[in-house]
Amino acid sequence: MTKVYRGLGLACTYPENWQLSEETVAEHADQSTVVGFNLQSPTSAFMSVYRYPRSVSPDEAIEEATKAIAADYEGIELSSFAPERELLHVDLAPSQPKSAPSQPKSAPSQPKSNVPNASRGTDLNFYYLDLLITVRLISFQFAQHTFLVQFQAEDRDFTSMERVFQAMLITMIQSLQASPEGTVAESTSDPSEQDLNPFAIDLSQFGTHGEISDNEDVGDDG
Repeated sequence: MTKVYRGLGLACTYPENWQLSEETVAEHADQSTVVGFNLQSPTSAFMSVYRYPRSVSPDEAIEEATKAIAADYEGIELSSFAPERELLHVDLAPSQPKSAPSQPKSAPSQPKSNVPNASRGTDLNFYYLDLLITVRLISFQFAQHTFLVQFQAEDRDFTSMERVFQAMLITMIQSLQASPEGTVAESTSDPSEQDLNPFAIDLSQFGTHGEISDNEDVGDDG
């Protein structure tokens, strides 16, 4: 069984045995606003998501996160990458109608990419005690916001969990694309529309029991 977090104007499917927490800022004495959420696995792996105003660029979001990490750890190695590599060959768009004209045979085949145009990615590696830690930062703009996604785990754990990280990221992108205004639509009774896992990967194997489409909603639409 998996769960679905709904907040920050998006939805994210995650394994049921991961622990969810939200990060808030106090705007008034009696009111706080959710600015991010964290999903912690039973091992060292976790995923954090933050939402900024669009005035904050993906470069700025990643730079801020990198500085925060560098303040706590030494000997950090960085390498940048194009986030499009994370979503290659994953078709999140509706299938093309049969009546639509096909592409000319002479047209070159291009890899699919569903990451919004303004996007940046950085990998960080550093040692903590005797462990090699891997951090992957991906930031992109969508609608009126900039999102920062952080994946982190001990290196061997990161390798085994990488496809789960990727699947969770894709469910987020899918939910944003489903609503052009950047807000998650109200829940629907159609199970096919509720299943946000576009991968042929069984996230429930990282939980306890249940099927991948048996989702439980967590959090508030925001």
